[in-house]
Amino acid sequence: MVEGIGAKLRSFMSKKAWILNTCLGVLLSGCANDRTDEVEAEADGQALRKVTLKLDWYAEPAHGGFYQALLNGYYEEAGLEVEIQQGGPGVMPLQAVALGRVDFTLGRIDDAIIGVDRGLPVQLVAAYMEKDPQAIMFHASNPIDSWEDLDGKSIMVNPGNAFVAVLRKRKQIDFSVIPLDYGIQRFLKDPDFIQQCFVTSQPYFAKQQGVEVGVMLLSDEDYSPERVVITNTTFAEENPEIVKAFAESSLRGWKDYMEGDPSKTHEYLTGIHNGNTDELNAYSHKAMSEYKVVFGDASLGESLGLIDESKLEKTIETLRDLEIVKQELRASDLIDYSILPEAVRVPVK
Repeated sequence: MVEGIGAKLRSFMSKKAWILNTCLGVLLSGCANDRTDEVEAEADGQALRKVTLKLDWYAEPAHGGFYQALLNGYYEEAGLEVEIQQGGPGVMPLQAVALGRVDFTLGRIDDAIIGVDRGLPVQLVAAYMEKDPQAIMFHASNPIDSWEDLDGKSIMVNPGNAFVAVLRKRKQIDFSVIPLDYGIQRFLKDPDFIQQCFVTSQPYFAKQQGVEVGVMLLSDEDYSPERVVITNTTFAEENPEIVKAFAESSLRGWKDYMEGDPSKTHEYLTGIHNGNTDELNAYSHKAMSEYKVVFGDASLGESLGLIDESKLEKTIETLRDLEIVKQELRASDLIDYSILPEAVRVPVK
């Protein structure tokens, strides 16, 4: 994701500390939805409910399903007028939804778990990516074949990423951390350089500069926090039908984006963010398909939208073992399956 992997890779422990402290202060006075722009729009004689989705980075193919739903009218069919707001450097979407400034945002499922552990009023809506596209990227000439080969090396990575702790504890390896600078210039210049990336974008940019790369997907290491839609708990309690309609329409958009014709969405993405090109759009879309990012692995019971309760409990347990999460959280603290589409709780066959 272009890249800054942006909100997608921002530190849990630095920037999030500010987010959490801010929201906890608001919680004391009741962190309710204080938006003043909740208006209804008229379209074709029918009232549409206006809702906002805050992206975790600039608009790009990794958000393609939401734009597919928008451009194909799926949100409108569900009675929604959806405004998609782009993110960017310094944007903290979890804070925005926790404070009720937007209705929906995007993040990793462990983002939400850590937020709830700190007292943020947020909950899960649906998984729009069953596999996290984060990866470790290295030069193809660098003899790295396994995670153990990273022992003793230096890696440019988000220091607060929970996966750093996962690797160190589970693999019993250690490595020096170079704070992520969201670029690839150092990588291009040094054949021994290793860094965090998204398989949907940065390998493309490296290849454009004549550098062949290898990648190891972090989600292949038994720790795969899904990419999820997140909402404000109060908003969900007061508007369960809106949450369900948004989830259903978004998942419909993602299915159509991946299995149908994405050309209209790609043209739109190129028009609203100059970091997108026809070539990058095609590369990202292909990578999401090849790595099973969106639908996951059906043989493992994964499918678009699914937030498996047992897997969610396991992720919570992992974060507790790593002492990142302090409370005795359960899945029910993060998700209300009763208001969500069937696809979120039952694998699609």
